Amino acid sequence: MGAAIIGNETQFVIYVSDMDRRECILPIAHELIHLSQYHNGQFQILSDKFIKWNDIILSDSIIKTIPYEQRQWEQIAFELEQPLSRAIQNDLY
Repeated sequence: MGAAIIGNETQFVIYVSDMDRRECILPIAHELIHLSQYHNGQFQILSDKFIKWNDIILSDSIIKTIPYEQRQWEQIAFELEQPLSRAIQNDLY
């Protein structure tokens, strides 16, 4: 695992596995995009078993049938992670 979001409705922590400072920028950018999806209501965690993506409720069993790379919220995060990562790197370095 590179990074993951841990939190509740008002507080979040992005957990990053053991990697150096430059390596962690890309996974953090990816997770920040998910936080943006959550903040704007595009992605909602309804319970341990259900999420809501663009007004479509998906159960955990349905999500498990969709390959990780084909989940729409992941596709968007992968598409936007590089530009955001570059912007973060430009600000830091």
